Amino acid sequence: MVSDSDCVLLSPRTAQCIVSKEGNSRCNDCGEAHPEWGSVSFGVLVCSRCAGKHRHLGVHITKVRSVLMDAWNENEVSMMLAGGNASFSCFRMKINQRESSFLERYKSPSSDWYRMSLLSIVRGGSVGGLDISDGALKALCTADFQWEQNSMTKTSLRSTVVRTQPKVTGVTKVVRKSKGDHTEQWYCDLLPCIGLFAIVSLGQ
Repeated sequence: MVSDSDCVLLSPRTAQCIVSKEGNSRCNDCGEAHPEWGSVSFGVLVCSRCAGKHRHLGVHITKVRSVLMDAWNENEVSMMLAGGNASFSCFRMKINQRESSFLERYKSPSSDWYRMSLLSIVRGGSVGGLDISDGALKALCTADFQWEQNSMTKTSLRSTVVRTQPKVTGVTKVVRKSKGDHTEQWYCDLLPCIGLFAIVSLGQ
């Protein structure tokens, strides 16, 4: 396990090696020029705005580092050098998802395969690198399709949930006569979550 003490700021030479990789001159997600944030998990460069979206997914899916401001360890640098925006885009085109959504690019079964394959290369355990056989490619396409259908179903179910609101009762008029006095009291029940009521008393 790499400790924090093993992390250092990128040297100008290392940073240049990362940003000069094919496709890294533009954000991998939105195409903005000169991205300065790296998704270590996928070996791609993204802009600061898209880096925020990556953080929202969680570090267990995509971990981001600033090329200029953050300290990096050796494994993180190796992930960036083994990957690259062009490599990632080429993989997405193989499974016909070059124009896929943000979640499809980073949370689908095929994205999991890419992330783990890249990690295997860095650890020296990959046989075929990022190359994928036709059979495995077909299996990933099928898995992605099923994942997308399940995601759409969950979204549809959430949108059909009826949210019930606390019932607001009407205004009740009570007339009370006492010792010749005629007093009208109006009670207005408010929302139970507020826990208040109003009373208006009218004079004689």
